[in-house]
Amino acid sequence: MMCRLSVTHMVFLSTVSVSNALFVAWEKDANLTSDDIFIKFKNTYIPRRFGRITQEFRNLTSHSLDERCQKGMGLSISWSLNLPYAGILGPRFGKESGFAARGIFPNVINRIVQHCCNGSKIKYGAFVKSIWEAEDFFSEQKYDFTFPVYIAKVDKDSYRDQPFVPVVTAPRVMLLVSEKGTKKTKNFASTIFDTWPFLVFILAAAGASGMMVWLLEFVFFSNEFSKKFVNGAWDGFWWAVVTMTTVGYGDSSPKSLPGRLFCFIWIITGINIISIFTALVTASVTATTRPYFNIHGAKIGAVNGSEEFRLGVSINFDMQAFSTPVAMTKAVQDFEIDGLLIDNYALTRFSQFLEKGQGLRVERTIEHPITYGLVLPSGAPQTTQCVRRYMRNYNHEIFDHIAKYLIPIKTKQTDKNLAVEATEALFYQQTTFVKIVRNGVIIVGSLVIIGLLWELYRRYKQGLLCKSKSGTLVPNDAKQQMIALQSKSESKKVNAEELVLGFNKFHKHWVEQLESVRSRKP
Repeated sequence: MMCRLSVTHMVFLSTVSVSNALFVAWEKDANLTSDDIFIKFKNTYIPRRFGRITQEFRNLTSHSLDERCQKGMGLSISWSLNLPYAGILGPRFGKESGFAARGIFPNVINRIVQHCCNGSKIKYGAFVKSIWEAEDFFSEQKYDFTFPVYIAKVDKDSYRDQPFVPVVTAPRVMLLVSEKGTKKTKNFASTIFDTWPFLVFILAAAGASGMMVWLLEFVFFSNEFSKKFVNGAWDGFWWAVVTMTTVGYGDSSPKSLPGRLFCFIWIITGINIISIFTALVTASVTATTRPYFNIHGAKIGAVNGSEEFRLGVSINFDMQAFSTPVAMTKAVQDFEIDGLLIDNYALTRFSQFLEKGQGLRVERTIEHPITYGLVLPSGAPQTTQCVRRYMRNYNHEIFDHIAKYLIPIKTKQTDKNLAVEATEALFYQQTTFVKIVRNGVIIVGSLVIIGLLWELYRRYKQGLLCKSKSGTLVPNDAKQQMIALQSKSESKKVNAEELVLGFNKFHKHWVEQLESVRSRKP
């Protein structure tokens, strides 16, 4: 009894390790369907990992596929993991233990066996790491159905001198790229800062325009600007800035005819300059919100020897070869590569990442049909002919069953425009912008608290001052009246000083005007 438990325990542990090593979909109690192909443990062979080719299976392969189909003998499959074409489940299905093939091809092969090999069932299977491992069995004619095998030509009827039967064709190849959490807010800020040459041009143009309008007003005896160069040029620069930005405070404006003509030219020119700068900022926002993938220098992954890999090499991509689709998928999720090439049906296994926007997106679509099919052993002309005839006559029915394994890519349905969502993501979903907002709120709140504390301290000091002068505690109402009287007296002094300064300025201006009139007399 103890021996039996230990053996069962070891088989269970070995199965778990195999499942984890192969990234098998682990389900404690997976439910088998009529479309799945179930292989028991003792009949499962995983090269260099699990199981072995039994003598019973060797004896079975001594008969041709035609003989086994006619006599209702057991059949075998050899498959690799490539969703949605073929997947694997295991190792437990209720009380049963083993592995099950699930996907497009197991569904089709079950129907082929029912149609062409009535009475036969698939009992043996080899789960291979890649199609290259499956090719090692071709010369020995061990396995009856090998899938999924891909080729580029639809009309090809052989693969490595073995009969090839096409099942489904993926019409295009997708370039799937990873978004490595780029800091959009920082990129946006750096883009704005990179426009400093144009800002220098704006300031230089405003400075030149300010000096020009000051010179025209000075030459044509206008008193709108100061006669001194420094003060007058600064006033002219201020006028040029508020004019080109369409603010127009009106505190200074040309009065002479030449000055106003120049003002008309500067208004049109200044509006165009500001419009160009605004367009630069808008373009930077648009470029930052819209993802851009630089294909040059990027590392693109594909399964070694696949049609996607050959296509990438022909386009001159920097291709990175992977032994299995699982290894390639893991590499792109770990950001070891920048993107990958897969056919549009294989995009199904990335549906969750694409729908949730978890760092993956479709960058480009390339029209490049890839045909997936199954390979039969040579020396079985009757079965091969039956399989081809079945695929030709029941093509529409088969594709209806294939469609349920193809998951359409959906996006989150929201009422917001995609451009609005992209702009919001530029700010609200970026840590840099969140830090800026948080620090800004902290600084403003701190300044408000400091200001309130300073106001309380100032009032407290004034109360102590009033108390020290009178020697007694002054009520709050009396305090406020004293402060009001003090402020009124101070304001009167200020008004008197302003009146004196204004009179002196008027007198000086009147004397200058008088001297200019005298100088004009003959």
